[in-house]
Amino acid sequence: MPTSSPLASASNILRIQQHLDDDLRTESTIDFSTCVKPTFDYDNVLEFLEWIEFHKLMGVKHFTFYNHTIGISKYLILVDLDEMIVPRRGYNYSQLIEQLDTLSNKKKIGAYSLQNAFFYLQWPDVRLTYNLSYYPLAEAVSQQLLMLRKTRRRSRLHPHKQRSKYICDPEKVVEAGNHFIWEMMPGYNTLSTPSHLATLHHYRVCEFGGNQCVKTPSVMDKSILPFGESLTVSVAQNLENFSEKCHSSVSTILDKMYTTP
Repeated sequence: MPTSSPLASASNILRIQQHLDDDLRTESTIDFSTCVKPTFDYDNVLEFLEWIEFHKLMGVKHFTFYNHTIGISKYLILVDLDEMIVPRRGYNYSQLIEQLDTLSNKKKIGAYSLQNAFFYLQWPDVRLTYNLSYYPLAEAVSQQLLMLRKTRRRSRLHPHKQRSKYICDPEKVVEAGNHFIWEMMPGYNTLSTPSHLATLHHYRVCEFGGNQCVKTPSVMDKSILPFGESLTVSVAQNLENFSEKCHSSVSTILDKMYTTP
């Protein structure tokens, strides 16, 4: 991301070393990349595979974990490992961006903000089911995937800039914050994504400790439904590869990784 001054003192600015012209970017860029901030004491293999495979279904081609070298990407998605941006119309991020670009002057859009929706882990599982009898492992995996188990969310979405995350064009950003863009290049702005088009699914325990959060008004949210079968099959296939390389049975991995809050 270009900076307004090479002497800028902020430590959390992501810098692009070279500003590329549009023709060169078109030929060599990846459409969507994700960038994840530092993560500590994270070892849930199944949830990590789920997170990776969901983003691949959405069209993400490159993943960056705590590394300021983000490469050449048309759009950058800044989320955590317990967060997924889920389209409600369309089947991937390219279709989502196409829809959002019709809501404003797309030449002036530098980022797209997504409202946060809490899917508290303390709520009981309400699983989505699919006919996966043709692939028994996928059928077993579908019972454990977080996005297919935790389908109840807090009714109230957070307003934009409060726990929201975003998709941005890194060439149009001066300084990126955790929940919103702090500074854009002159002439660009952030589009607030309407919640009927997409939201940020955030899977976590009560943010203030305890279990009081489960008493807040909630609704069933099945917006993950169109992606569930493809996601399950992809995770199952990668789980098989993982178990083979690590000389461990799939059932052992599933038993170890499945935990309830």
